[in-house]
Amino acid sequence: MNFNYRMIPIAFIFILVLNVANCSEKTVVGDGLIFDQAVIRPIPETNITTSGYISITNHGEPDRLVSANVDWAEACEIHSMKEEAGMMKMRKVDEGFPIASHSSLILKPGGNHLMFINLKRKIKLGDSLKVRLNFEKMGTKEIDFQVADPNSMDSQTGSESHEGHKH
Repeated sequence: MNFNYRMIPIAFIFILVLNVANCSEKTVVGDGLIFDQAVIRPIPETNITTSGYISITNHGEPDRLVSANVDWAEACEIHSMKEEAGMMKMRKVDEGFPIASHSSLILKPGGNHLMFINLKRKIKLGDSLKVRLNFEKMGTKEIDFQVADPNSMDSQTGSESHEGHKH
């Protein structure tokens, strides 16, 4: 069997491209905040509400995610999911979520999340949409969210909750 050494660089490039495609893009925004896996759930054209998820790691001073806003929906709210009397209930969280120093806040399906209400435009798989996250101390940070299957986020972070996880 003859081995074609010219194929080694091509195979290396192919493997490199696959690995880069499988890595989620991280956005680092001053003061030690790292935003990762910013995803908006795709919806049928007839829906006017969807949800968003993101991982926020804080390597700086303690802060709080107090609100979020967008130009492409009438409202954006921070929500939590809690089990009460055997039923999952969603609630708006007016006080936001704290992010301790050297810890992470994970907004994910079935848990804490962003809710986009009365969409002003149609969104489709693959779209990139800007979301402004407002922090108590670090101010407003504009992040690009991708319209994608949020279950792909679960496979990258694992199924266990990382809320309050120390780094």
